[in-house]
Amino acid sequence: MNREKTHKNDNSTRWEVKLIKIPLLLLMFMVIIHGLSYGQFTSQDYQVYIEDFQALPGDTVLMPISFKNYDTTNSIIDTSIADTPLYIFGSVGAFVLRLEYNKNDPWSSTNPLLTPLVAWADTAANGDTTAYFYDFEMVGRGKRTGLISKATGDTTWAIYVKHDPVDEDSAEVMYVQLLPSAPDPVLYENWPLIPPSPEPDVIMYIPFVVNPNAELDQTTWVTPVNNIYNSSDPQNHFSDSTGLLYIEPILNRGLFRVAPKINNSPVISIASDTYSISVGGSVSFTINATDVENDSIWITATSLPSGSSFSSGVGEGSATASFSWTPSSIGTFSATFQATDSISEASTKTVTIIVSGGGDNNPPVVTVAQTSYQVMQGELLTFTVSASDPDGHNLCLSTFGALPAGAELNPSNPCGTGPLTATFTWTPNFSQEGTFYVTFRGTDDLGLSGDRVVTIVVEGLDRDRLYTSSVRSPNNWPVGGIPGASPVVMPIDLVTSRTVYGINFDMLYPTDVARLDSVTVTDRTPEYVVYTLGQSPDVMRIITFGLASEPIVDGSSQSILDVYFTMDSTAEPGDYWIHFFDAWESISPSYQDSSLQLMVDSGIIQVDRLGDVTLEGRIDVADLTSIVSHILSLNSLPKRNYDCANVIQDTIVNVVDLVGIINMILGLPIESTPSPVSYDGQFATVDIEHDDMTLGSYTTLKVKGEFPDDVAGVELQIDYDPDVLELLKPVLADSDAKYTLVSNDNMNGRLKIVMYNNFDLTNPESLIRAGISDLITLPAIAREDVSADDESIINISQVYLSTPFATEIPVKGDNPLLPGTFSLYQNYPNPFNPTTRIDFEINHNSGAMEHVTLNVYNILGRQVKTLVDENMSTGRYTVIWDATDDYGSRVATGIYLYRLEVGDRAESKKMLLLK
Repeated sequence: MNREKTHKNDNSTRWEVKLIKIPLLLLMFMVIIHGLSYGQFTSQDYQVYIEDFQALPGDTVLMPISFKNYDTTNSIIDTSIADTPLYIFGSVGAFVLRLEYNKNDPWSSTNPLLTPLVAWADTAANGDTTAYFYDFEMVGRGKRTGLISKATGDTTWAIYVKHDPVDEDSAEVMYVQLLPSAPDPVLYENWPLIPPSPEPDVIMYIPFVVNPNAELDQTTWVTPVNNIYNSSDPQNHFSDSTGLLYIEPILNRGLFRVAPKINNSPVISIASDTYSISVGGSVSFTINATDVENDSIWITATSLPSGSSFSSGVGEGSATASFSWTPSSIGTFSATFQATDSISEASTKTVTIIVSGGGDNNPPVVTVAQTSYQVMQGELLTFTVSASDPDGHNLCLSTFGALPAGAELNPSNPCGTGPLTATFTWTPNFSQEGTFYVTFRGTDDLGLSGDRVVTIVVEGLDRDRLYTSSVRSPNNWPVGGIPGASPVVMPIDLVTSRTVYGINFDMLYPTDVARLDSVTVTDRTPEYVVYTLGQSPDVMRIITFGLASEPIVDGSSQSILDVYFTMDSTAEPGDYWIHFFDAWESISPSYQDSSLQLMVDSGIIQVDRLGDVTLEGRIDVADLTSIVSHILSLNSLPKRNYDCANVIQDTIVNVVDLVGIINMILGLPIESTPSPVSYDGQFATVDIEHDDMTLGSYTTLKVKGEFPDDVAGVELQIDYDPDVLELLKPVLADSDAKYTLVSNDNMNGRLKIVMYNNFDLTNPESLIRAGISDLITLPAIAREDVSADDESIINISQVYLSTPFATEIPVKGDNPLLPGTFSLYQNYPNPFNPTTRIDFEINHNSGAMEHVTLNVYNILGRQVKTLVDENMSTGRYTVIWDATDDYGSRVATGIYLYRLEVGDRAESKKMLLLK
């Protein structure tokens, strides 16, 4: 008895397969092409796997077929075109599989056990037989075969099934073939390819119907095997992409068992297991469910708090539902959700909701820069978490629930009046992949909590990667500087799952924008040497390795090298690409091990625009507010932002730069110079006037000025004795209604004030006109008796004035209105190990205290250590640095900067730590 069935596909994602009555073509195409030869071989790098599968009687089941095909040895050469390889290493361009199944059992009501799933019948091309069609699915790498565009010919798939009794036993044989039309002898792109893979994975599924009369635990092997009795029978073969290599793969059988299908339960994920709110507040979140078999999923709720709202979800393979609730009473409540695919056991997840008392107490507010991040395995993620209490209560900041392995919050549980800050850091290891949820919680001293959930998506590392963090991304920002800035330091980063002993790569950079000064090692490559070789005017080959075969080690970041640039003084603002290519790593000191090619990602170096304080590529109100905040000592600008803010290009950022930025926003010209404009010996004067004050009296102090030119901006620093006077919020004079007034009183004897014109610089009537004018009034309460105009109690210690064209007006008065001075000395010893001494001297013009900070930065500009952060009086000071960071950890060998800031003035120096 012979039974013949076949099937055909039509190049869709799910294909149909057709019987051809003619004998199967041999896989090896004998294409006669001048200069070509072919080979035949067997290799462990080419294997076929029939994966185990199971189902119940009457079910339709998919049989998975996996391929392993990977080869870097065998090739086809066309000698007529300079020994050019003609195929992609290890790819499969065609194949034939011969599978035996339903074997070794007599034909009966329960055998054949498996029957191909037939959908409908038609007539074959030759007209003399019936063709049977059925659906099957190409997956993974197998999809490639259906996506290649071919100029001529069809891709013919066929399954040929026959039954030949041997004695009383039975057997069915299935042939599965991919036999494309013969390719163009020169253009091989019209071949359908299965790309190479060193690991087996499923490339196709073939559907069968299980015999309805089958018995539980009945089995049959599906065995890829050649016919040893008939050499003319088609054999199991692969062909490469040229059709000229004839490969006999290693064959691996799979077992079918009559048993319930293996089906996994859906997986439920919710951002947090616990939520804390107060009465009258609201909570909302989404419930996500996924199913690995892509079954239909239903999300339902099995228990909900009274009055809550729930929207169920349904979907194929994934579904989303939503929950929201505004509680009206305190207590601990729960909501339980269920996801089912109606096949496997349902999954459930319970969320706890803690409702605290309402009244006047509000929950703490936890803030982060962004609530979702995406990183690669081995890539450092760091961000700042802040917590504050709107009611001014003491509070603590912590994480809620388990952190991912290796993640930490530093400090782990800060407490105080707030705002509190902590730094989250995590470098996902190479076993951590997927979506992680981290919950940060602020809890006040009344037990009320507020949460912030951050989602972190970790992507798997396919290959070791050379890149730079100098890019625009959620976690990074490009390095850069204003024209002429130096140094601009670009890190070269390496993420690897291997032990690496050295790397080399080429770097293409814009020589008309940046000059490459040097390349230095980091704490990951402390003993390495670096060689730079110019390949062309704008390409540098960089090679680094250890002379004693030292591996690259873990460090404070992913950076293995730092590249120092100086920005060209004529460079135009903008983003400029730095490209890496031809990158290789050494993974063994042995001569027997080859290097591996690195995946590379390019980076950006920025030329900053004067006035673009926020480095966003434009000048707008955000730059304006950043300068105001800096002038008022609410925030300190980092050096790069400070350089952009200093549009006048003098030594200080003040109200003159502020007016300059207003002009830039309005598109008006600025006529600024680094020094004040001369008015033929005329100077502006600014004074404070007040009458006698008695203990407990309320009075108003007046600030007046006389100016040689129209004024668009005023910056004042007023020092006072806080034990004698309590200053209230300053108020603009009636004549200055078109100005904005902002101030900051440190409550320790220093008030800073900024006044600037509200974007009406071209209208003289909106300015403070030349001559005598009132500026502001200062409401005050006397805590002691004060004589009229007593400058020992209150005086103006600093004044800056700007014209509408952003030029500085010189100031003179009874007070010495020049800023105080300070001196920062070179550290000693330098270089040093393990400690060094830093001396500085402060010389105030008044008796008031002045805020002083002394910070240490690494060469990338990241703050490492705060040595001084307090109000200080005139005098000489000495500080010792022991080469540790703010957390007490030893820092790496290298160059560091120490920066002294006294009020609005700052100075930096370099020092070198050796080990």
